[in-house]
Amino acid sequence: MGAVEELQEELEKNKAKLEHYKSLLEGTMDWIWETDVDWVYSYVSPQVKEMLGREPEDVIGKTPYVLMREDEAERTAAALNALSAAELPVIRLENAYLCIDGRSVLMETSAAPMFDFDGKLCGYRGVNRCVTDGKRSIDGDGAGEEKKTGADLPRSQRLEALGVLAGGIAHDFNNYLTGILGNISLAKFALKKNEIDRASGRLTEAEKAVEMSQALTRQILTFAKGEAAERGPLAIGDVLRRSAEFALSGSKTRCRYTIAPDIWLVDADEGQLSQAVNNIVLNAEQAMPEGGVIQLRAENVVLDQSNPDGIGSGRYVKVSFEDSGCGIPDESVKTVFEPYFTTKSKGSGLGLATANAIIKSLGGHITLKSELGAGSTFFIFIPQSVHAAAVDYIETGAAMSGSVKALVMDDEEIIRDVLNEILATLGYSVEFAYDGKGAVELYSAAMVAGAPFDLVVMDLTIPGGMGGMEAVKRVLKIDPKAKVIVSSGYSGDPIIANFRDYGFCGAVTKPYRIADVSRVVKSVLASS
Repeated sequence: MGAVEELQEELEKNKAKLEHYKSLLEGTMDWIWETDVDWVYSYVSPQVKEMLGREPEDVIGKTPYVLMREDEAERTAAALNALSAAELPVIRLENAYLCIDGRSVLMETSAAPMFDFDGKLCGYRGVNRCVTDGKRSIDGDGAGEEKKTGADLPRSQRLEALGVLAGGIAHDFNNYLTGILGNISLAKFALKKNEIDRASGRLTEAEKAVEMSQALTRQILTFAKGEAAERGPLAIGDVLRRSAEFALSGSKTRCRYTIAPDIWLVDADEGQLSQAVNNIVLNAEQAMPEGGVIQLRAENVVLDQSNPDGIGSGRYVKVSFEDSGCGIPDESVKTVFEPYFTTKSKGSGLGLATANAIIKSLGGHITLKSELGAGSTFFIFIPQSVHAAAVDYIETGAAMSGSVKALVMDDEEIIRDVLNEILATLGYSVEFAYDGKGAVELYSAAMVAGAPFDLVVMDLTIPGGMGGMEAVKRVLKIDPKAKVIVSSGYSGDPIIANFRDYGFCGAVTKPYRIADVSRVVKSVLASS
């Protein structure tokens, strides 16, 4: 056989393979497609005809958005653009597509990003699967719709939203890490030159960045795992200032504060409230691209049933955020808090929706007044704390007179070192255990020697060893009056939220601040 014949035979084999793969591709019940980086279809399989009544050649060259109602198109565009900006896959995104006869078909979209030889995103390859009933149609209000429901649906919705948020989350964390590492390096440099005040200022800025990272972590854990936030009486003034200043870091916009000195406490999780404030301030900042001033006011108000916003009567902390930006059109005012709604080309439409959800979870309300061309003002109302006493922080110095002997149990050296410094600063002597077994042995030995520990701090989880949940039971068998504090990085863990039910006297969450540890320790040591 000559070279020409061999080449012809090889071409025939390849042609047969291509036909085989084509038949597999076009024989599936799902609609398979490819797009470029701008979500313009470059290929669609013949199933689009069966599902939507549209010829493949009529869909190629179009985006998914032209196949949807306007509101659905806006939501989908925001989600897909956010995913492509972060180069993330599409995971079971549900959308209603329009058939050529006007009917709607509910689709579930999954797709993977495609990259060129240089590693640059060049498009997406995906599949659309019909998730409505056998007729593959739904009416305008979704009546008769038979979706894949049950426990799987909430998970798919969370995954979808997490995908949309991931790009922004990665961006935020990089900013926070820059704030932490940059300020620490500046502080070290200042210390070498014996510039104590300058070093202290840089470390304060690094601490702010850590707090914002902690807030973001709590938001992710709460959203992804449905964890309950740890709420307690909170002084809102410092939270407002820290969150706003961090959101405007590097911006041409600044905040002007008017915060009542006798502002009431509110029952809230600091991380979640910081995130809500951060989102509202960022929205105001983006409305003033040339820079400006945000008027941030906080005051105590007592509302009755006749208030114009229809808020339930009661005592609230009212916070307002007033910008002088472009304002919001009347037709959009009622929809700004809806997920995926955005008037910005690069917005995900989740910032104000997240803020709204957080404030509502606190039993509060969020409202908006806006005039096109004259700016907007967002108002949040948070109920006054049910706790009468203010939060008492101890920054330095021993919390109790006399020597206090503390036992710290944690498997991480950096955590033991930080707690040692904090407790030593507060005037306590500290001993350490690496796991629950060691902590129980040390506690027992101290009791036998007549020199018991006054306080124990236990990590909740020890990989491969006994954690705090089991260790506290054993310590309480030795000493029913033992004062044990649980420590964890998962603020929403039910054991943290309900620590007394598990035998603990208090709870602290990582990362630690001296004020947080001091407050909890003082409370536990003062309790009978």
